[in-house]
Amino acid sequence: MTATKPSSLKLTYFDTTGRAEAIRLALFVGGIEFEDERLNREQFAAIKPTLPFGQLPVLTVDGEHVIAQSDALLHYAGILSGTYPGNDDPFAALLVEQVLGQLADIAVKLIEVFEGSDPAAMAAACTKLATEVYPPMLAALDRVVAKYGGEYSVGDKISIADISLYHMFSLISGPAPEMPFMPADLLAPYPHITKVFHSVKSHPRVVEWQAKNAARKQ
Repeated sequence: MTATKPSSLKLTYFDTTGRAEAIRLALFVGGIEFEDERLNREQFAAIKPTLPFGQLPVLTVDGEHVIAQSDALLHYAGILSGTYPGNDDPFAALLVEQVLGQLADIAVKLIEVFEGSDPAAMAAACTKLATEVYPPMLAALDRVVAKYGGEYSVGDKISIADISLYHMFSLISGPAPEMPFMPADLLAPYPHITKVFHSVKSHPRVVEWQAKNAARKQ
């Protein structure tokens, strides 16, 4: 088994952001080389029986270990790239996990909404999320970031918590969200979350990644 930095990495997912984008960003921000394999639905169907749990993303390590589960892959990417404190600073790691946990709770609420198919019902559910469900959750996260954050959510070093925060709110809010029906100014009342979002957005490697992928889609 691989005990040190791998000789090769291949991250396999669909040609979209979804569950793989935070992993891609963590690796890229940390300067870790990886193959960014993007499949269509037919290609996925062909390999699905060979995957550990029949789902994507998976990370192929050293050409032989095919590992699943996006949370596990994000933590591994964080360790390799230096965007997860780990054993170097257990308390900082705890704080990163705290933010990740709250982001996961926020994401679950959204997933429940988009399990439906009726646009009117989804729009009404998103309005309820934005006006009733999310405000206390976001206010609590904002207080935590205010207490422990600096430029980022835990001090002044970018972590997988910040990358996940940036990815999530890029999907559901802002000028070009991938999730419909959510207000563009969802984060406006939360200055500390907003600061972290923009710190990640303006990080040189994140800017480079976004430009690279915009060019790829042209």
